[in-house]
Amino acid sequence: MSRVSPMSKVCLIIALAGAVCVSARADDVTPPAQIIQSSIRLQAGDAAMLALANNAPATYVAIPGTQEFSGEMIVRPLQPDALAARGVDALTASARVARALDRLAPITIQPENIHKYVVIRLPAGVTENQMHAFLMGTGDYEYAEPNYIVYPVLVPNDASYSTQQYAHQRVNSEPAWDITTGSSSVIIAITDTGIQLDHQDLAARLVPGANSAGTSVIPQTSGGQVNDINSHGTHCAGIAAGIGNNSVGIAGMGWNNRIMPIRVSNSTGGGSSFTALQSGATWAAQNGARIVSTSYSGVNSASNQTVGATLRSTYNTLWFWAAGNANSDLGADNYPDVMIVMSTDSADAKSSFSNFGAAVDLGAPGSSIFSTVNGSSTAYGTKSGTSMACPAAAGVAALILSVNTNLSAVQVRDILLNNVDDLGTAGEDNTFGRGRVNSGRAIADAYRISFPSDLPFSDDFETGNFQNAKWVYRDTGANVSVAAFAEPSGTRSANVNVARRIETNAIRLAGNSQDLRLRFATQHRGPASGESLAVEYLNTSNAWVNLATITSNGTLQTTFVQHNLAVPNIASARHNKFAVRFRSVGNSIGDNWYIDDVSIRANVACAADFNSDNQVDFFDYLDFSSAFADELTSADFNRDGIVDFFDYLDFADAFARGC
Repeated sequence: MSRVSPMSKVCLIIALAGAVCVSARADDVTPPAQIIQSSIRLQAGDAAMLALANNAPATYVAIPGTQEFSGEMIVRPLQPDALAARGVDALTASARVARALDRLAPITIQPENIHKYVVIRLPAGVTENQMHAFLMGTGDYEYAEPNYIVYPVLVPNDASYSTQQYAHQRVNSEPAWDITTGSSSVIIAITDTGIQLDHQDLAARLVPGANSAGTSVIPQTSGGQVNDINSHGTHCAGIAAGIGNNSVGIAGMGWNNRIMPIRVSNSTGGGSSFTALQSGATWAAQNGARIVSTSYSGVNSASNQTVGATLRSTYNTLWFWAAGNANSDLGADNYPDVMIVMSTDSADAKSSFSNFGAAVDLGAPGSSIFSTVNGSSTAYGTKSGTSMACPAAAGVAALILSVNTNLSAVQVRDILLNNVDDLGTAGEDNTFGRGRVNSGRAIADAYRISFPSDLPFSDDFETGNFQNAKWVYRDTGANVSVAAFAEPSGTRSANVNVARRIETNAIRLAGNSQDLRLRFATQHRGPASGESLAVEYLNTSNAWVNLATITSNGTLQTTFVQHNLAVPNIASARHNKFAVRFRSVGNSIGDNWYIDDVSIRANVACAADFNSDNQVDFFDYLDFSSAFADELTSADFNRDGIVDFFDYLDFADAFARGC
């Protein structure tokens, strides 16, 4: 009888496991399992795990400009101390570490002895997610994550940001900047008195504009003058898109959006006609501006609505216009295609000068706004007016577009209006319109709409930060922490306190009829009796609905409590924008809620639920320990026909992970 070669045996096992092991033709795409197989040193049991690479979930994502794949991964084997905690003896633990390292030796490019991990280079044709699925399937690794190319943190270091730019705190800019600081492909036109062309916080963001002050529009490239003759336009440009994180001056709403100067006046006083404003806005839309900001009086004009409708329907451009500074009622809302912006102050009250009325769509900070001014390349100053509020709202709209440039003008408008902070009378009112802009919430919503994810969703926070594709919004101050006790997995968990929250990205649930479960673990350290953590989901009306409230009994917790909640099987919950949030309620700065091992997936039998009561708790541990001590067949956890210590280790591992 002829002998079967060892490689043929491996191919047979891989084929049985669902992978492919064939001689590839030139036009074939080699399955990742086969590439991995030929790139590593196969260890016992690996063949059955290779199939995981062929159907790997999107555990990791690349976000251009924030975190980008490098073709490398950081991989840490389970360490002897971690294995010892699971009852593995020192000799066996050492062998498991050696096995994990030997498996990766052919693709290891950098061992890191201090932190006990290795850096591997991915074989061509294998993605980070595919390699992660295989390696974690072996059970030998603590983590296997992309060696991301990352960029500086997104709180700007501009000299006057923290001391003189209160508006960013009011409109919640920092969570928005976690996702985008603006795209160079999105242009904001400032139809105004011109722009200081060499200003250090503007010059690098300018694109050619035009002068529309005369009887015809003269492009800048044909000699049209766009330099600032008044300083008003320069101030507005800085609010909308001043360069951020450059160590000087100020930060605009979108640091990397482009600015198109449209000078609408040749008078030092800045006066302009409707036709100059409208022709300038039209030229801007024709030449690539998706957002136009006009900080002039006279918004309540029928011709402005006509032009606004054309900009929207023909050029897919959204036009913002200042409400005016006469503290007057603008009357009826006859201008649906012009975004009319009123002004708020540092206390979120109506600025004393701001116009109001049913025509107002929304508000933005406009009192005492510090920004770029005319006169020199380093000049800054403070101005007040709805003129300042208008480019702030326009800048947030440009950030929304920066998330996804395929959004229509109507979609941008709706995302902006649906995510304001409601001030004054509940709902839309005649003072604040829909409310004051909230950049963080709007950008999160734009991301949810544009890039929803699929089931299953999971995060153990061991990457050390909130990943945008998983947690699309988090209040400033929410963080990934190592301060909790007795982590259920790893060393990190999410932390919220005061009234802070974290929100997941959208997850496609429409048409999903499975029994879906939200699983997570919590620990509270500090909250007094009655203080709580709200667990909520986003419904089809863009409103958050309570799923559960976890209330403190005032006792300091030293272990995590597991939670297993049903996702409602109703139309308002099962939709493609479904999201979950955790929100601290009634707590103070030292009252911390730690959240770990969050997952949303189909409700399958949980191996660690030994007593089948749909909860993983200490009773499962007691019941398994009793069965194991009596050597009952039910304690054969790994189903190898023998009740031995490996069953105990495997059960303990599943129990620690909550399933």
